Amino acid sequence: MSVRAIAYVGAACLVAAGLGLFLAAVAGRSGALPSVLAAGLVCLCLGFLIGRHHMRSREAELETIRERLERQTAAIGQLAEEAHEARTTLLDAIESTQEGFSIFDKNDRLVLCNAPFRGFYPQAAEALTPGADFRDIIRTAARGGAYGTIDDLECFIDHRVKRRRSRAYAVVEESLADGRWVRISNHSTRTGGVVNVLTDISDAKAREQALSQAYMRLEQQAAALESQAARTEELASEAHRANRAKSEFLAMISHEIRTPMNAVMGFCQLLRDTELSDDQRLFSDGIDEAAQNLLALVNDILDISRLESGRMELRPSDFNLEAMLARLLNIARVLIAEKPIELRYTFARDLPQIIHADRDRLHQIVLNLLANAVKFTEAGCVEVVAGRRTQDGKNGLYFEIRDTGIGIPESDVRRLFKAFEQGRSQNPRGAAGSGMGLAISKRLADLMGGTIGLCERAGYTTTFRVDIPLVDAAEEDIPSPQGSMEPLEGASDVGRRALRILVAEDTPASRVVVVKMLERNGHTVHAVADGQEALDAVRAMPFDLVILDIQMPRLDGFTAAMMIRRLPAPANAVPIFALSAQAHTESRERAMQVGFDRYLVKPLRQADLEAAVDEIATASLVRPERPEMESFVPQAAAAGEVAASSRACDIASSSTERLPPEEPQPEASRVDGATLRELKGAVGAETFEDLLQKLRANTVEYVLALETAAENRDLVAMAQAAHRCAGLFGQFGLEDIAVLARRVEDADDQMRSACAVKLLTSLHDAIRLLDDGALRRAAE
Repeated sequence: MSVRAIAYVGAACLVAAGLGLFLAAVAGRSGALPSVLAAGLVCLCLGFLIGRHHMRSREAELETIRERLERQTAAIGQLAEEAHEARTTLLDAIESTQEGFSIFDKNDRLVLCNAPFRGFYPQAAEALTPGADFRDIIRTAARGGAYGTIDDLECFIDHRVKRRRSRAYAVVEESLADGRWVRISNHSTRTGGVVNVLTDISDAKAREQALSQAYMRLEQQAAALESQAARTEELASEAHRANRAKSEFLAMISHEIRTPMNAVMGFCQLLRDTELSDDQRLFSDGIDEAAQNLLALVNDILDISRLESGRMELRPSDFNLEAMLARLLNIARVLIAEKPIELRYTFARDLPQIIHADRDRLHQIVLNLLANAVKFTEAGCVEVVAGRRTQDGKNGLYFEIRDTGIGIPESDVRRLFKAFEQGRSQNPRGAAGSGMGLAISKRLADLMGGTIGLCERAGYTTTFRVDIPLVDAAEEDIPSPQGSMEPLEGASDVGRRALRILVAEDTPASRVVVVKMLERNGHTVHAVADGQEALDAVRAMPFDLVILDIQMPRLDGFTAAMMIRRLPAPANAVPIFALSAQAHTESRERAMQVGFDRYLVKPLRQADLEAAVDEIATASLVRPERPEMESFVPQAAAAGEVAASSRACDIASSSTERLPPEEPQPEASRVDGATLRELKGAVGAETFEDLLQKLRANTVEYVLALETAAENRDLVAMAQAAHRCAGLFGQFGLEDIAVLARRVEDADDQMRSACAVKLLTSLHDAIRLLDDGALRRAAE
């Protein structure tokens, strides 16, 4: 029974007892009424107590419900605030975008749009309000002239309504009346609405139109060029036929001229054998000299005509190269007999004695160049250089004819090898000619699979170089020349010879510097990028000198030198120079211990390199072979010789000793113009420009390497990158950077990272100097 029922029963009992008492009083009876009244009172009290307890429980429940409602109300308020902020953020994002943006509900009523959207349709700005119908907006814009002239407005509106909800028109491009192009993207929402995104593509359309017009012009030009090419091909065919006919005519007429010329020369010789007066002998000598010149001209015409007509054939055979060179020197000695010219020659020690080639044609090429050199040189010297070279894995011979004559103007270089043209516009008196010698030499070199051209050599005004493939032959079938080339009268040696030098340097810019310095002195240089390649090269071919950078990838210079010294004789006896940015005494001593003969310090100076290499060039003519590694003692092992051989290092060490890490870094890298000018003079202007480009590429590479090492806290990588910087920047007059790089390399683990940060700043400064052209200006 519930509390409420108990209360009702108690109340009823109480009422009944009261009624009973009343009736009993009236009737004069009191029987059981007091008991009933007592029971009613008890029930009433019990109901009151139970009801009170129930009411308190309900009040507690109501309080709990009220607190829950308050929390929910607070949460709803926070959510409403967050929703308001999210809506505000979304509206700000929509407004800040450059694209036009609008949202329509499922009934095509505008929900919202941003300012760029209104900017596309300024004619409908007043209609673009929330709740506006899409049709009304299109109608207002159309009437304002946004779409130009429209014949049927309602049909146009119906088409726009259907198009925006069709998947086939999800992206549409159209032009507006003001000339702008707009891309319209329509996206359906899950509630049936539509999102429009409008993008201004006017610039893209303009570029597209320009490209289309350019393509049309290119097609027209291509058609014109194709027509011209066909005409050019036709003209070239006609020219080829005409040239062939000309060459055949020249060959025929030259051959026909030789017959009467032989008769003229024969009768002239018979006439000279008779008794003649002085005038008659003078006349006959003139006739004979003119006939000889005319015959030489006929022979040149015959050669050039055969070459152009393709009828010239080579007749290769095995012959003694030494004998041919001796004969050339004897002819040269006769040519310079009446001129104050010194004849020099430099022949490589590894020249093969017997080769397989067309001796007469090779003799003709070199003699042509030698005669030209003597013809255009009034004083000074003419030098003949011969040596071996290896390119793309193929062996070959090269011949250089150098002179100190009048030189060749830049304007004449392009027509040097054209027939009937004289390359030197300022001929000395008596130096005229047919202008076919170089053209014949060029065609003969091409026919032999070689090349001919001009190159630069220090101390000479003109140098012609001929390269031909080398085919060795058996020596036993070829007789040796009568006598040797050494005692030729009238030919003076220069006191040293050109060397075949191997250079191993991992930094491209530094490698080019060393190679160019050596090549300008006439040496043949083979360059590699690391110690392993250097070791492989020494195993594969003989060298007169090896120059190794100390720190290189795969195999460093110390290890490569030790492994070369362990090779079989005579490879283990080759002189080896060390090349390093470190001038420390311990580095030099270690280099001497592992087998180096010299220790050169970067930045490398042309004079220091020349002096060191010249000692090898002159000493190699008489230096004894070192038979075995066990008995080998480096030439610079003695204390006195160490000082003499490393004089360049001693000079450099005073400015490159280790500096304490705490020394302040200069605010900007100083540029040493003298060093740059010396470098430019050593390698030439064109190579210097290439070196500056390589220096910038290397600098960017070092910046990335240092940044990566700093990010990874790789102290070893920092030291390696700094070592490469130290060896490179001093060569380009940036000694501040070189000093700082050596400081990073020498610093302990605690200071290296801090020094590397300063080095990075200096490298960025170097890039700026290169981009500004400061190094180029400093070298002028």
